[in-house]
Amino acid sequence: MNVEELNRTLFSLTPNEERHRAGQLSEDWKESIGTDGAEGSVGRITLGGVDFSHGEAPAAFPLSGEVVPGLYAAAGGSILVRQNSRFNPVPLHTHDYIEMAYVYAGTCAQTIDGKEVVLQEDEVLLLDTGCPHAIAAQGEGDIMVSFLLVDRSFLRDEVLGSIARGNALSRFLTDAFSEESDHRHYVRFSSRGNRRVRLFFQELMCEAVDPSTNAAFISRELFRLIFAELINVYEKDYARRERESGRVPVIPIVHYIEEHYRTCTQERVAERFSISPKYVSVLLKKHTGMNFRQMIHAQRLGHAAQFLRTTRLPVTEVAHEVGYENMTFFYQKFHEAYGCAPAEYRRRIQR
Repeated sequence: MNVEELNRTLFSLTPNEERHRAGQLSEDWKESIGTDGAEGSVGRITLGGVDFSHGEAPAAFPLSGEVVPGLYAAAGGSILVRQNSRFNPVPLHTHDYIEMAYVYAGTCAQTIDGKEVVLQEDEVLLLDTGCPHAIAAQGEGDIMVSFLLVDRSFLRDEVLGSIARGNALSRFLTDAFSEESDHRHYVRFSSRGNRRVRLFFQELMCEAVDPSTNAAFISRELFRLIFAELINVYEKDYARRERESGRVPVIPIVHYIEEHYRTCTQERVAERFSISPKYVSVLLKKHTGMNFRQMIHAQRLGHAAQFLRTTRLPVTEVAHEVGYENMTFFYQKFHEAYGCAPAEYRRRIQR
């Protein structure tokens, strides 16, 4: 499938959309959302009768291709892809998986946790599990595609583990996996006109709708690229807002720590950016949710996980490579971050 064929697929009206456009409105959503539609009620969504309440893809789930009409599996069954129906609003609902919504064309208005949000073309919305949201009826030229991240182990081990754990997107996903989180968060990415975001999403959709021989591998790598580019988008937008507000920019501080995480101290960072050591931690805590010490550990552990995934270095060497001398302390911090010992993490990734 090429982009021209993808466009024809996305812009073609389904039989349901034909009926909705003609004013023959139905309540198809009742079966999938599971609510009576009463004002103020919040439904719980299901997909094609498949239960994702435990955050893991079912063992017999298809690795790629169409699961049920209009619902496609990608990334080895870790992601489901579907186009949102036009002309028919979706009432307030929640679900047990993380959702990434991408506006391919036009706009899409949503109500998210009580707030009105209008997404523009090429913008991306990342919704946490349990976040209540409703979608307004879309026009004929409005195309929004949802990527449903039904396998949390894929996100935790392969996507989250491959990006720097000190950034805001990483923090969002970490909260999404936590049982203690209130699960009502979302992140909007101002990616209008971003060449890479559009290209990566187009290729991912092509692999979902018309899988190639290596579709599972290709779609997994494309999804990692999407996350990497969204981090760039988020950081650029964040830096712009900091400049406009006249605040001390935190993004350069974070990048400095990412680069010098093995040896940098709070005093050295303060000297580098002409602020007090105490204010370094205050800034980091306010903007990333972590103080200086927590961010150093996040960077070290993120790099340790990368070494475990990509090398055969013994665990002791990995610990020393990222700056840990005390092995007991390393094991403790790694287990806190990843929920298992380093050797078990390596075995799980290499299965």
